[in-house]
Amino acid sequence: MELRQVWTKCMPEKLQPAIERCTYDTPLNKLADSADDWIKNWQEDENRSIESIKEEARRTINLQMERLARMFESISDIFDQLPSDLQQ
Repeated sequence: MELRQVWTKCMPEKLQPAIERCTYDTPLNKLADSADDWIKNWQEDENRSIESIKEEARRTINLQMERLARMFESISDIFDQLPSDLQQ
């Protein structure tokens, strides 16, 4: 197995097809520079996706916390309206 094939297998699976599409007459150093750029872009995309997921999770959690707070307030209001001998 030649060096290029071994090197390609060490790359993230998402990048392997892009590397394999490069012609075999592409010098390895040029291919490595391109792969560095692809990896950087891929990692930036992954980070943006992770941040997007985190933000969506925060919004969902905040919405649920607001709903729980309103429910607790409603329950407290109902409890406060009960006769005092039933509140114990």
